[in-house]
Amino acid sequence: MRHWVAAAAGLVTVACVQDSGLSFAVSDSAGVDVVASRAAMWDSGHGWSLDPNPVLQIGLTEGDEAYLFEDIRGIVMLNDGRIVVADGLTRQLRFFDPQGAHLRTAGGLGEGPGEFGDLAWVDLCGDGLYAFDRRQHRVSIWSLDGDLVQTFPLLEPDGDRVPYRSACGPDGRFVIAGWGGSRQGGQSERFALYQQEAPLWLIDPRTDLVVKLGNYISSERVFTTNPVTGGRSTWSHPFGRAVVFTLDRERLFIGNSERLQVEVRNQEGKLLRILRGPDTDLMITPEHIEQYRSLSIARSILRDQIPCFEAT
Repeated sequence: MRHWVAAAAGLVTVACVQDSGLSFAVSDSAGVDVVASRAAMWDSGHGWSLDPNPVLQIGLTEGDEAYLFEDIRGIVMLNDGRIVVADGLTRQLRFFDPQGAHLRTAGGLGEGPGEFGDLAWVDLCGDGLYAFDRRQHRVSIWSLDGDLVQTFPLLEPDGDRVPYRSACGPDGRFVIAGWGGSRQGGQSERFALYQQEAPLWLIDPRTDLVVKLGNYISSERVFTTNPVTGGRSTWSHPFGRAVVFTLDRERLFIGNSERLQVEVRNQEGKLLRILRGPDTDLMITPEHIEQYRSLSIARSILRDQIPCFEAT
């Protein structure tokens, strides 16, 4: 039996503001701290950046298949420096030592235990590696040495669909976003933009606990109809909004994409704090579109020339 818990979402603003000259203020809203930032607490010279020179590069353009990558779906660095790469084409988990030498390969294409129909992602969760098979609607748990431990199904709690998006935490809990209602469009409609709003759940497969966190924008998508064949297709809008989330051992963080805001919740899904940044103009300009187009072309060229990955 699943235990359903509804998380409170209503907020009542209370005029209680603390301001000690810093760049943020804290107010209370029905027992929930709201931290509003007016500006960054550092200037442009005190941020952080990545060194453009990689410290490790793994991959070949030809040769040993263990070093050839086609569709990388996830990369995990273990505490001892080993690196695990999920390759979506071969449906394999490949293990490398801290110097980039191949150690072993696990998984592969198939429907049996330890095989994948569609290897969507891999992450370090709990005491093992969790890998999600989107086609077979299941999660495989692997030891850190690459041995299969167990599998379990991962579906939307109120139906039998695979989640639209999912993430696991270091203690084995999951946050999953549903698909929501999808717009089919009219028979004569060639092109349309639409928004999917769906529930967000916090689940624990070990205890069957299910916490419904509320409804969020799961995706903004493009709908098209082929004028010749009549076939229909959808894909994510490149500038579309979508909920984002992550977990640590004690908290859950949700960015609802409506504004620069992050919800902080506890292990049971209770809202503890809201972090808000300054109001930002979210209008998409022609400059944004041109920058996106240029970056997309550059990435396509780079992907054809360098079929490997770099660690920085």
